[in-house]
Amino acid sequence: MLEYKGKDGQTYTRIDSVDELRTVLSGGQREFKMLLNCGVFSRKEMALKPDGRFYVYNHIDDSETTLTAGELMDASVTAIGKAITKAAFWMYGKQNELKGGE
Repeated sequence: MLEYKGKDGQTYTRIDSVDELRTVLSGGQREFKMLLNCGVFSRKEMALKPDGRFYVYNHIDDSETTLTAGELMDASVTAIGKAITKAAFWMYGKQNELKGGE
């Protein structure tokens, strides 16, 4: 996972796989930004449900959905998987926060 500090002063950590996303979310709900074309981004909140599915809240339209890992990576269902594979899915926060501050 790569970390960077944005122009807004916020630190972001890139999520590179569903396994990393699952690890991040095992500590509770987190906020993400997904970079889109032309430098625009989509803000999302996500959590891991007890059954292993992913809860997704989309800030842009106040929509909510629950997805399996397969659905998360399916471009016909959501753009999150494509963003992960294109290194365009970022978590708000530092990498060491993922490991309980170690």
